[in-house]
Amino acid sequence: MKRGILPPVPIELFGPQDLDTINLWKLFFLASDEDRNRWVDSCSQILGDISFFSKALVGMARENNIEELWYPEPCFASLFKKAVDILKTEGVKIFAFKYPPITNTNFLKKSVSDALHILNMSESEMETRIQAWQPLRIAIRRLDGVQTRSLALENMAYVETLHSILDPTESLPQLRRMAETRVALEPRNYDKDPSLRIGILEMTPCLKSFFSVLENCGAVVVYDELGLENFPLGKSSDTFSLDDLYSQVSFPLGIKARKDKLEKELKERKIDGLIYGTFNSLEIKSNADYLQRELKIPVFIYEIKQENNKAMIENNLLERFLSTILQKRGEKK
Repeated sequence: MKRGILPPVPIELFGPQDLDTINLWKLFFLASDEDRNRWVDSCSQILGDISFFSKALVGMARENNIEELWYPEPCFASLFKKAVDILKTEGVKIFAFKYPPITNTNFLKKSVSDALHILNMSESEMETRIQAWQPLRIAIRRLDGVQTRSLALENMAYVETLHSILDPTESLPQLRRMAETRVALEPRNYDKDPSLRIGILEMTPCLKSFFSVLENCGAVVVYDELGLENFPLGKSSDTFSLDDLYSQVSFPLGIKARKDKLEKELKERKIDGLIYGTFNSLEIKSNADYLQRELKIPVFIYEIKQENNKAMIENNLLERFLSTILQKRGEKK
């Protein structure tokens, strides 16, 4: 049976080396523009207000003969709902991995227990898998630390690594080697000294033109919320239970809980500005305004567009946003 998953559904439930399971977000994020357009165009008959990603999700599921879909709830509920409803009517079995609306370990334990029951997996097998994934977590923690301290990686290399590691089809040694060699093989081009330390919130933009704007403005990504939330890293010396690990995920807990976590990240990573990625700017505007007001940091809403002309408009606005931060910094000096 072909299965599709959408993180932050825990990857440990399915991998490693599960050739029948596809991380559909990774497939979308790393795809070429041509592939994304093909998936979207295959769903041209779908009417109503449905996002670029939701259409692509339906197209990916159809093209890959997905028979079972696991998605996180309530994370990104509005983003997934229409696609999930369509796939359900087409006979795809739908399973929701449920997160609590507020911090609640017992709630998450039940979600893990329910998932294990559906997958016919024992708790001891799950513990073995978590231990097996731990070296990869250590490698990603190291890579993330290097980027935060020394800005060693090109933006695409850092972000793509975070979104590539959740591959249930690959072996863990292969995924670990990929993470460990990024710093050595893809260092930053130091012709332009980085001036801005940027954090990306929610949906990480998948467009290469977005990253070109960052590079041209001397902006370096030091925090990718989605990439790090999808694979919570835990502490360096501990092996966690699944509910311990994924209780670190703040997406389902509301914007105030995310604000508390972001305060810590802003301080530790010395972030100058936040880019809030979305497929629908109207849905997240109040959240972005709240964070800008409470965190006292510039926040830019970047709406991820399929059409090149619309993406160009977003990129021009992004460039203006980054230039404004630089200008204000110069005025303070």
